[in-house]
Amino acid sequence: MALAASGVAQSGTREDAIALEQQGRNAAAAAIWTGIVQHDPRNVEAFAHLGLIAARQQQYGEAITNYRKALAVDPNFPNLQMNLGLALFKTDQFGEAIKAFTVQLEERPGDPRLITLLGMAHYAMGDYLVAIPYLAKATENDPHDLALRMTLARSCLWSRQYPCVTKAAGEILTLRPGAPEAGMLVAEALDAEGKSAAAVEALRSEIGANPSEPYAHFALGYVLWAQGKYAEAAAEFQVEVEVNPPSADARAYLAAASAGKKPILPLIQVMPNAQPPAQP
Repeated sequence: MALAASGVAQSGTREDAIALEQQGRNAAAAAIWTGIVQHDPRNVEAFAHLGLIAARQQQYGEAITNYRKALAVDPNFPNLQMNLGLALFKTDQFGEAIKAFTVQLEERPGDPRLITLLGMAHYAMGDYLVAIPYLAKATENDPHDLALRMTLARSCLWSRQYPCVTKAAGEILTLRPGAPEAGMLVAEALDAEGKSAAAVEALRSEIGANPSEPYAHFALGYVLWAQGKYAEAAAEFQVEVEVNPPSADARAYLAAASAGKKPILPLIQVMPNAQPPAQP
């Protein structure tokens, strides 16, 4: 049931409502806040708390509605833009989330969480070049976050910033020596630069160190396929199918390479995308 839209109200003070929230009794707290806004339709704190309670229940549409009502009363109420941005992010409204995070960042310059969120939101929109400076700063703020560095590296790759890919891959190896993700990224960058022989060498080296690494044989097979080495490519796709059975693409490309068909797209457009950034 939608908490604030249910029409259920209960008398009580703001202190009562806050105490109930602290006890985890969100429905009871929402009833009091609803009663407060019924008596005072411009109570920004009540709308803000109704938004927070809805967000805790993963009722993000309702949360957004209440945050916007609060902003209409007082656009400078603490943390409103941040909380609105988070709810918008959760509902894949990345452009609107970016607007909210940007407003909040103007009030809190250099805030590490906002910088990370802006990088993640731009990445999620496919604005990889715009995401890079935010993600680079975010990795400086949290140098041990491997997933964040992978997101930065992917942004560099997809925006054709190849030296940035190499740098990010090196940092990933510093965090996690032998990380197969680093070798794969370098190989993809090399192939995108037209250095397919170097990409093959990098992938063979990666496979030598991690022979069962998912998508390593896939990538090598695809580069060999693009070189017209159909039998070698088919062999690599076959290994990929064996070590990574869920890979439907490997099965499809195995059939195509075996039939002597040529690939159409470059490697970076067919490699399984990195997972979207973790939800904030």
